[in-house]
Amino acid sequence: MRKIKSWWVGLKGWQQKTIIGGCILLAVGIGYLSTIPSWRGASKEPELLYNPYVTAYPSGMVSTRSSLRIRLADAAADSSQIGEETQSVVLRMNPSVSGKTYWVDDRTLEFIPEDHLSPNTRYEATLLLDRVLGDISIADEYATFDFTVQTMEQNYTLDVEGLSPYELRNLKRQKLTGIFRTADFAEGMQVEKALAAYQDGQPLKVTWSHAPDGTAHTFTVEDIQRGEQASAVSLESNGEPLRVDRSSDIEVEVPALGDFKL
Repeated sequence: MRKIKSWWVGLKGWQQKTIIGGCILLAVGIGYLSTIPSWRGASKEPELLYNPYVTAYPSGMVSTRSSLRIRLADAAADSSQIGEETQSVVLRMNPSVSGKTYWVDDRTLEFIPEDHLSPNTRYEATLLLDRVLGDISIADEYATFDFTVQTMEQNYTLDVEGLSPYELRNLKRQKLTGIFRTADFAEGMQVEKALAAYQDGQPLKVTWSHAPDGTAHTFTVEDIQRGEQASAVSLESNGEPLRVDRSSDIEVEVPALGDFKL
């Protein structure tokens, strides 16, 4: 302590003022940071929702094609209700979504939207447990159960696999294969409108095979001509049919017949 005091006394006046000012600024800065939620711990992930009558519910990211299933802790429907629509509205959505809720089994409800959910949208859902459980007495705090889901934002990538001849004996006629991948389910017709192929400015036929999950779309660009001079196939994608705000243009070289790059 004496060494510190001696050191402090030995400082010039302006040096002492600078150190005092720095300490004050440091204290003010720490005080300000303590008011920011992330520094107070308020930015932590929210705790899982609890309701003694609900054991499972949708959460996080879902497809725009998703239905919403809620699992109850105990049986709440008899055999005659299974597969049938609930007698009253038991699930409300914000933004509003038209749809119907069915009993999958005696303790599982499934809400099936009338139309697809909107992409990149946060939905707040409320399950009206007092209606679901009927005659069972429920405390007011558990009469409803709120949860949220977020739908995926649609996007796509284009993976080109390469050129190949239809027949090894005829290298003049080639095809180009690839995969058009979407982040979420996409109708085949929408995907097909999003891609066009050209060679020397002339449109080329594109054939498609769509996976059942609606996210992998295999394409083949047909009847590409490989001639004496090198050329290129242009793959032009446009995200508008998929409600994606971007486009791209990929060029694939078609080597001359005398060039053995393939």
